[in-house]
Amino acid sequence: MKSDKLFLRTNVMAEPLVDGWYAWAHLIPPATAARNLTERHLRIMDSYIAAPETHAAAVKNPALLGGPFMDVGDDAVEGVKQLRERTLRERSKLLELSSSLTELDELLRQKAAGFSLENLYAEVPKALQGYVELVYDLNNQPSFRLIEPLLYRSQFYDPSMQSVVLSEISGDNRPFVLSTPRLTNGNSVQLNFPFASEKYDQLFRMKSTPAAFEEIRAAFGLEGEEAQRFRTFFTPEPPKPYAKYEGPGARWRYFVRKRFHYGAALSGRARRLERSDKSSVASGS
Repeated sequence: MKSDKLFLRTNVMAEPLVDGWYAWAHLIPPATAARNLTERHLRIMDSYIAAPETHAAAVKNPALLGGPFMDVGDDAVEGVKQLRERTLRERSKLLELSSSLTELDELLRQKAAGFSLENLYAEVPKALQGYVELVYDLNNQPSFRLIEPLLYRSQFYDPSMQSVVLSEISGDNRPFVLSTPRLTNGNSVQLNFPFASEKYDQLFRMKSTPAAFEEIRAAFGLEGEEAQRFRTFFTPEPPKPYAKYEGPGARWRYFVRKRFHYGAALSGRARRLERSDKSSVASGS
């Protein structure tokens, strides 16, 4: 029934993305996003396209865990190529910003000699004019300060880059997020709305307060197969209520997660161990 009240399943995972990459703190501000784009993302994509088998082998080696290697197998070249082409086509402003930051740094190293920096403002790259303050740091080295509030109001900040991907948790294996983009697949739904959208409040409120599926589907404008896949993330069953611990002594919980082992992804499920040993609590062990 379209009018039935549904809950968002407790095993649904929401991954915030910026232009297809996991949304960590440096991908939100325009300047750091631009530098990550040119100095990290494009380089990793170029490397993977050139030698996908090298990346596939590297992610199986625990000594290289966290390195600049894509964990998407060796058969995702076409998907990575499409992501690279879209990035170059749609993120020209960020590419310009990154290039201008490099140019400004070189300008200061070449022409700032300990005297006033006022005359150098005229040589600041056009893309950065009005967005930077030229300074000397505590070690008397030339530097610049970005006026970040202005960058957020500029052409370099584009909230349309932001999205959230929903999928069901099937295990605790996940690629290293700083080197692996989230390529689309048939098991997830991508919601292309900025992080500040109230639509996400409406969605995640359904974890505890049921609502009609048709309302949330319409809010995100999902149709066809995407709407059908989206429907699988909901259930008429309410979540299990929180049960307050009433046992003797204190309860300690541990969430254990193994590292990579050759050929193996992050191990099975995170295991929860519970103890209520009064003597251990008393001794602080």
